[in-house]
Amino acid sequence: MKVEINSLIEIETGKLRREISNLKTENLQLKESLKSTNTALDELDQYGRRMCLEISNIPGDNGSFTENVEEKVLFLTASKNVDLNASDIDKCHRLGRHHPDSATNRRIIVKFTNSKARQRVYEARRSLGDGTFVQDHLTRLRSQLGFEARKLVRSKALNKTWVAGSKIYAPSRTTVRNIRLPLKTWKILTLCMRVGKLPTPVSFPTNSHLSKGLACALLAEITKFGTDDH
Repeated sequence: MKVEINSLIEIETGKLRREISNLKTENLQLKESLKSTNTALDELDQYGRRMCLEISNIPGDNGSFTENVEEKVLFLTASKNVDLNASDIDKCHRLGRHHPDSATNRRIIVKFTNSKARQRVYEARRSLGDGTFVQDHLTRLRSQLGFEARKLVRSKALNKTWVAGSKIYAPSRTTVRNIRLPLKTWKILTLCMRVGKLPTPVSFPTNSHLSKGLACALLAEITKFGTDDH
């Protein structure tokens, strides 16, 4: 009798183990499908922003609906000998809600009517004057990724990061100071970054100021949007 009960328990246990294994496999497949869907949506969202640029630190932000933002953009570009006409601009306005107590001027988003005009302004971004910044109009995901990457640069976890073609880049052969990974681990990580796959878990030291979760998430996102030496 005892043998029969043990046999039944083993049979039922085996069924449960197979069921758990199947559920784990299905869960992984769903996660991969969700990741692919989110990536595709982000790509589509970014594609819709391809004719836009953000310009920061143009003065005169008083929150008034009568503010002629387009005129200010045209004045700025003309003062720097950048060829830009009113016909090159489709839409132009400030981003976000105005706060009367804030001394910061809200960013301006410019949607261009043609890619050549957009490119002329983007290529002249370094000559528009101190404090004026021109950048791609990134999706929320890419903006957050760029923000986290810059934090890593400030903490010297990454040597540098940059944005090109609306993609966030970091050197694939980064010399990491505060995160001391074994050479073998970095070689594997670099290889996987190049082919778009990140091994998990990555061995970060427990005493690092950079959390393992953030580092893995950041590197995983960087692999998604491209890595290269610059």
